[in-house]
Amino acid sequence: MASLRSFSRSLIRLAEASGSAGKIPSKLKLNLLAPHEAVCNGANVDMVIVPGVAGDFGVLPGHIPTIAGVRAGVVAVHNEKDVQRYFVSAGFAAVHQDSTTDICVGEAVEIGNIDIEAVRKNLNDVRQAQTSAKSEVEKAEAQIAIDVLSAMELAVTGSSSRA
Repeated sequence: MASLRSFSRSLIRLAEASGSAGKIPSKLKLNLLAPHEAVCNGANVDMVIVPGVAGDFGVLPGHIPTIAGVRAGVVAVHNEKDVQRYFVSAGFAAVHQDSTTDICVGEAVEIGNIDIEAVRKNLNDVRQAQTSAKSEVEKAEAQIAIDVLSAMELAVTGSSSRA
């Protein structure tokens, strides 16, 4: 028991020496990254909501370090009274001890830039392709496209036309 107390005191002294004990920044530094562009690069924001594979989660300054898978869905970036929403494909998020959050995804697009009619047409085409797919690989590829397009439709309209 004495060694545990000694270890705890050592950790407290280490935190105090680093100057970070109890200091939580007022803003979160956000990096929303896709292979072809940095959508947000070091943006100072109040909060971000991430569509995690285990469910949506919010990140505020001072959040515990976390690594999580990201599913297709909406990243909501809150800054004062403004909220920007981005549809993202799958990827991962890393929340760092210094209140930096990196969200790395295959694609990211502002919700307002999505053509819902094109999404619905592609969704219909992919559903037909899945029905006529000959191999398990073709069926799986079609299902992935259906999942992403359905999530995109839900992000834009608030409802999905899942068949």
